[in-house]
Amino acid sequence: MTSLELVGIADGPMRYVDALDKAVPTFKDKQSNTLDYHVPLKCRGDYAPTDLPNYDPKYKYRIDAYGKVLCSGIAKSSGVKCSKRAMHRTEYCEVHGSALHPFDKIKREPKPEDELTRYEQFKRGIITVDDLEDDELAACAFRSKDGRLYAPKNMPRELMQEFNKALYRRADIEMKKHTVDSVKAVAEIMQSTAVEPEVRLKAATFLIERNLGKTPQVIAFQTTAPWEEIFDDIAHNRPVNAIEKEPILDVEVIPDENQDGASNATADTELHQPVGGTEQVTGGRNGIPLVVTPHQKISVKESLKTRNPAILAQETEVKEFTYDLNDHVTQVNAARRKRYIARAMGEHDVDQPAHALTRITERRFTGDIIKWVDIR
Repeated sequence: MTSLELVGIADGPMRYVDALDKAVPTFKDKQSNTLDYHVPLKCRGDYAPTDLPNYDPKYKYRIDAYGKVLCSGIAKSSGVKCSKRAMHRTEYCEVHGSALHPFDKIKREPKPEDELTRYEQFKRGIITVDDLEDDELAACAFRSKDGRLYAPKNMPRELMQEFNKALYRRADIEMKKHTVDSVKAVAEIMQSTAVEPEVRLKAATFLIERNLGKTPQVIAFQTTAPWEEIFDDIAHNRPVNAIEKEPILDVEVIPDENQDGASNATADTELHQPVGGTEQVTGGRNGIPLVVTPHQKISVKESLKTRNPAILAQETEVKEFTYDLNDHVTQVNAARRKRYIARAMGEHDVDQPAHALTRITERRFTGDIIKWVDIR
């Protein structure tokens, strides 16, 4: 009989366990969800109620269809009792606290290298990323013995990044191998007379741009801010308002009723002496004088009164318009009743007086028909 070797040795004191009906050594290093004592080999695994040394035939054990004792733990997800089997002569499964201590497990001999899968060989360091095939690197998987790709679960991100780097390195090497051949192919297309001129031109352009670089495209933008134009005018002794083509004056020109040529300018407008049959009036925009003929007069203040609400508000009291419908409730109700009566009689003129209507009921097979008839 082959003797089995455990991973470690129980280094704790002896302790009697009722489920085993014997004293067994314990482990000083207690870990969560594991047993802190040694379980003999014949007491390991699932069990039936009759396998217990303290079996009670009157007690109703919780068993499955095969007669194995079920776990007494409560599942956190559903809140009901666990449906897994109890292990190692305890009341619980390995999830709820009856797992073997790591040192109490059977030591397994390593497999020979020829029996290991490529994934196991990679984990042990027997093969590296450089030993994997291109398909394995692209799929982040390992090829099994039957030739299919196997992707292990929960592959670390660092390992996937290492796979991608190795794949890009191989692709770069292959591209460099064919660089000379690709340039020769483009050159042959450029020099071949059997190829269309447009294709030859594209091939020549490709070679030139790859060697000398593309022709730079320069786009010039020139914008001048308004304040820059003002400072430029000041620097060159030009009038600042020279860019205005047509001055605007906020006054109204009124024809003069006098035909003798006398000027009737108001006191609010400053007039200069006439020059050549005309008069210069200050008050235009930016100080530009306005030339007015002698047959015209300017009234600045009166025109502003007719257009500027601010000036009108200083001289005129504006009252808010109010309209009270309560004063006309009786008239509105009477007009509404008059319209309803006119519609019922088929009249369109609501001003005609209304007449009383008589109700006539005709009995037919399809039902009673009610008519309103005028008996005037």
